[in-house]
Amino acid sequence: MELDQQPPGLQGHPGVSRRGLLRMLGAAPLWGSGALAVMAPPVQDPPAPDPPVPGEPAEPAAGPVPTVRAADPVVHLLSRATFGATAALVADVRERGAATWLAEQLDPGLDDGGIEAVLAETHPQLARRAGELVTPGEPTGDQAARAALGQAAVLRQLYSRRQLFERMVEFWTDHLNVPALPTGNHLAARKLEEDREVVRAHALGRFADLLAAQATSPAMLGYLSQEESRGDGDQVPNENYARELMEIHTLGVEAGYTEDDVKNAARLLTGLTTDNAPAAQTYRYRPEWHAVGPVTVLDFTSANDSPDGETEALRFVDHLAHHPSTAQRLARRLVQRFVAEDPPATLVDRLAQVYLDGDTQIAPVLQALFESEEFAGSVGQKVTRPNEDLLGAIRALGFAPQPRTERPGALTNALRRLGMEPFQHPSPYGYPIAGTAWVDSGNLYTRWNLHQALAAGDYDDVLEPAADVLGRLLDPAPATVGDLVDAAALHLVHQPLAPAHREALIAYTARGADDPVGDDAARAGLLRRVVPTLLRSPYSLQR
Repeated sequence: MELDQQPPGLQGHPGVSRRGLLRMLGAAPLWGSGALAVMAPPVQDPPAPDPPVPGEPAEPAAGPVPTVRAADPVVHLLSRATFGATAALVADVRERGAATWLAEQLDPGLDDGGIEAVLAETHPQLARRAGELVTPGEPTGDQAARAALGQAAVLRQLYSRRQLFERMVEFWTDHLNVPALPTGNHLAARKLEEDREVVRAHALGRFADLLAAQATSPAMLGYLSQEESRGDGDQVPNENYARELMEIHTLGVEAGYTEDDVKNAARLLTGLTTDNAPAAQTYRYRPEWHAVGPVTVLDFTSANDSPDGETEALRFVDHLAHHPSTAQRLARRLVQRFVAEDPPATLVDRLAQVYLDGDTQIAPVLQALFESEEFAGSVGQKVTRPNEDLLGAIRALGFAPQPRTERPGALTNALRRLGMEPFQHPSPYGYPIAGTAWVDSGNLYTRWNLHQALAAGDYDDVLEPAADVLGRLLDPAPATVGDLVDAAALHLVHQPLAPAHREALIAYTARGADDPVGDDAARAGLLRRVVPTLLRSPYSLQR
């Protein structure tokens, strides 16, 4: 199976390469209305701020794909390492230096800005064990866990100061996917605990620790039927977890393992199971279920001569975490996630070596990635995924949350319409990494409607009122329509528009560039046209 799967509904989509699609996006109009003229995308030539790390920005290594995005190192870093650059964050990082900001983001102890305290009050389920959520006295525990997980993920991604940490939580959630589905083995409740104790606990640590923690996670053991795998008597071990452990989580099929290797791995992993009593839902090792006998999987060998095979099973997991093929696979996925839809092989190789030299530590890999010439030269070489589009719009506009709302699931429902509700992808592969996997007419149309809905106030009971947000968006208030378009572009996409794009957007307002904006009501009316158009343009879609 391909490294980056298409989302449900896009299988069989007409064949367009990632680079070809990016080229089409680069040549696209500033989307928003048929009234807008098609705009050729001349590459901008803005002032170049100091780069975020030592060294001059390089030309894109995997392109260059034509782009409307300006080569601004600060905006580039924030557009990739956060869930959306904001005007305030751009200004802060320009003042303090991008290297300082990146070092803070790579610190697992960085303060989250208070979001966890809010979540502890509004979503107390997040602190509970799976067994506490599924006791007979709380029959809706799985449903509550599923809702709390999704809502908390969105709020953290929108408002936590630990933006790169949340990015990596999302990355590992996709890479080691366990959906919070309503199943008979309480998968949603188990996933809530796994999100807290496994993924979030190790998101910026050692991959070896993360992989070992998930190998004993009731969520993963239940999702891939490992908790049912036995090798005693006439029992045939279940191969699901062994196969996905090697194919998706670590080596990748390109490592060249065989079906016999999968069967041997499945034998070695027997005994890793759960105590699935309603009040337990905990990991348990059952030596009586373990298949004893010599095991060879590629370059791993074990005598496996004791029923107490837990130590050997976890040694195998650790071996996979340290394998060069795993280093290559993880490096490639990280580069595709943060650098370019078509990962530069030279960068993949360097990062794989950093990973191996650092004993599977992730923070040094990310440091090297964001300091690389390939990253500096990758402006505009990625496309936003649907969740980045919606959350980035909310962040750019500066909406404050409404922690107490009668529609706490409104934003996760919006992401469901986009095909990216958190923790709901049913396949072990997780949501596709590449933004180009999501770009079709239906998905884009849904995105544009959501941009319009945000500006129109459809989410006033979930976020703060749109009228308040638009009222303070541009300060000081622009005097002319041209000034308003210029200020809105700098605030939302952090660069001037190309002259032809600026001219077309002004024409779309049905006003002249030198016309006065007018009173507050007139300004709000203009912004309700300008803001969604900028949010749905290639300036926002390209990253």
